[in-house]
Amino acid sequence: MEFDDLMGALSRQAGDGGDIPKDEDGVVRFAVGDITVAMMELPELGEMVIWSRMGELPAYGAEKLKTALLRGNFLGRDTGGATLSLSESDEIYLHRRLEMRPLDGEAFVEILTGFVQLMDAWRKIIVAYVPLAESEAETDGEMPSGDGFGIQV
Repeated sequence: MEFDDLMGALSRQAGDGGDIPKDEDGVVRFAVGDITVAMMELPELGEMVIWSRMGELPAYGAEKLKTALLRGNFLGRDTGGATLSLSESDEIYLHRRLEMRPLDGEAFVEILTGFVQLMDAWRKIIVAYVPLAESEAETDGEMPSGDGFGIQV
């Protein structure tokens, strides 16, 4: 399917049925609860990219969180094939590229639903991590060890 057709399927699934507007850069943004998801067509590749900001690295304990994020990326184990990344301004993102041609509207909405659920899970992990990092700064103690930072996806 084409990008605009997939956006139409998303709009119908949401019960809107109208066009989902693109900004001047061709980016579509929409909110699911308090999660904002952005999508953009990569026409030269026949792909699209979906992304969302999950939070920022904490002032303390950033290295341990980076390690946990990298471990989550390993073989797509905890990301469902999406990728966790870090912007130049230390913002944490989840993104996924999709080949559009084999998708139909139903499959696209299913993938997008899974992406939002994954976003929600990782955001909870990051939010839960920040108090642990602040606690480490206050006590100069060790961060909890084990699988990642003690929270499973």
